[in-house]
Amino acid sequence: MTTEQLFPEFEIDLGALLTLPEALEQGATYESQTSPEEKKRRNKKWDDRFAVLCCVMDVHQPVQRKGIWMAKWKVCGPGRHQETVSCEVLFWGSCAKQTEGLARRGDVVFLTGEHF
Repeated sequence: MTTEQLFPEFEIDLGALLTLPEALEQGATYESQTSPEEKKRRNKKWDDRFAVLCCVMDVHQPVQRKGIWMAKWKVCGPGRHQETVSCEVLFWGSCAKQTEGLARRGDVVFLTGEHF
C-alpha cells in the first residue's frame, strides 16, 4: 500500500475548519445565549456544528450501559499563545458503536458535525 492510498477520499472545506478553542468558545456562547426553543429548531440543521482537526490523546472504547451505547475520546489541539487545549468528545448510540477501533492515541482525526 502506498502513502497516497492512505489519504482520505473526501475533501475538507478549509473555510469551515475551526481551531479547538474556537469551537469550544462558540459552543459555550451558543449554549449560554440561545433559548431552548431556538436550540430545538436549530438542532435539526447542521449550521451550529463544527469541523475540527485534532489529536486523540485517549480512547474509551464503546460500552453499553442501561441499553445505551457510549464512547469517549479525549482530544487536543493547538490553542492561542502556544498552549494546548483539550476536551472530551462523547459519542452516543449508533455513533458510539461505530467508533470501535477507529482511533488510537496519537491519531489525528477530522471531527465534523459535532456539538462541542
